[in-house]
Amino acid sequence: MVGWWALSVLVYITTLQQRLNLEDLKAKEGLITDMPKLKTYKAAAKRFKITGRGKLRRRKQSYGHKRYRKSKRARYQFRKDKSVSKADRKRVRRLLGK
Repeated sequence: MVGWWALSVLVYITTLQQRLNLEDLKAKEGLITDMPKLKTYKAAAKRFKITGRGKLRRRKQSYGHKRYRKSKRARYQFRKDKSVSKADRKRVRRLLGK
């Protein structure tokens, strides 16, 4: 004689198989789709870079025009990248699709 727990396990397995078969059918018919992809905001991708260690880098401001009025040291400092502030990191990562 089969115990009640064995019957409950058999019922569980058969319902699980039926559910899996139903999901396969829905996927074949196109009713189940993948989650939407996170698209990269291209303007942000041009302005921010992620380093090998995962830090966010950006260019410094005021290097765009009137460079002749700035000292040589200031122009040199503008060429270096700066890290993104802690307040903006989450927003920038979302724009980059990460």
